[in-house]
Amino acid sequence: MKEPGRVARDLGVDLKIETGINVEYSSYGARRWISKVHLDVDVLVLQRPLKKSLVDAMKAAQRQGVAVVVELDDDMERLAARHPARRAMRREGESPAYLREACDLADWVTVSTPQLAHRYAKHGRVSVIRNTMPAWLLDEQRAPVDGKLRVGWTGLALTHPHDLDAAYGHVAQAVRELDATFVVIGSGNGVRSGLGLADEPEVIPWLDSVEDYLRALATIDIGIAPLEKSEFNRSKSWLKPLEYAASGAAFVVSPTDEYQELVSKIGGRIARKPRDWRRYVVSAAADARSEGERLREAVVRQNLTTESVAQDWIDAWERAIAVRARGGPR
Repeated sequence: MKEPGRVARDLGVDLKIETGINVEYSSYGARRWISKVHLDVDVLVLQRPLKKSLVDAMKAAQRQGVAVVVELDDDMERLAARHPARRAMRREGESPAYLREACDLADWVTVSTPQLAHRYAKHGRVSVIRNTMPAWLLDEQRAPVDGKLRVGWTGLALTHPHDLDAAYGHVAQAVRELDATFVVIGSGNGVRSGLGLADEPEVIPWLDSVEDYLRALATIDIGIAPLEKSEFNRSKSWLKPLEYAASGAAFVVSPTDEYQELVSKIGGRIARKPRDWRRYVVSAAADARSEGERLREAVVRQNLTTESVAQDWIDAWERAIAVRARGGPR
């Protein structure tokens, strides 16, 4: 949420970013609600508002003349029944119903895929702004790691139930054939069993900053992005393979619409059949570093940097302000 604002400021836009909301409550009997927000802003951006309190806060902000933008990157209504986020939402009093209400009430909605726009913003007050990468990353020199070829994945198996199944056994076979090291950025729990690896992977734990995380990606030579075929993953953005490409790694991905769209723009490999995972990881190994550099160049050439789409974010915020100025959605 902060990155587009940072880039807009760097480009000379007079922009001030405030974080956090101070609120006042009113009550009547057992009922209690947010009646006022203390905000000195033109636009309030809410990322994935799943709580009633956030919907109440946006209503209060709109009554006070503040435009509200809902930002969304995942289809929370289509989470698999076994996804741990479902339990977490129930525990935290969250519900996709509040997200749906927030999107309906928002002055403007920003999403990362056309599928999300269709699902959550049929009213048409929406901008599809696909995920991009900061330009500074593309100027960074890769940090070579001595020793073996490094095949890797970034994520948490717990929150990707059955995604790794798409590559089960086949990536493991490629790792054995190449005598490579398998690396996980995130958590190694469940990755060995999820992919059928012979050994536990090398693990780089989640890092404190986005900058450190992106630099850690540069230690991977070939990245994988397997996704199970599901309604939730139909709306999944192309972020993971884009991260690999921008950090200079070759990649192999599942054949989702968004991943195929990215490959059509910058290159990469799509594993359409289970055996393709082994074949494409092995073939990428022959020229992984050079291919990674070609992918980095293509990210710039295809304007997939945050700097390239900064105006799209600014336009979305200004459209929200215009909607609120005429009294809100009609």
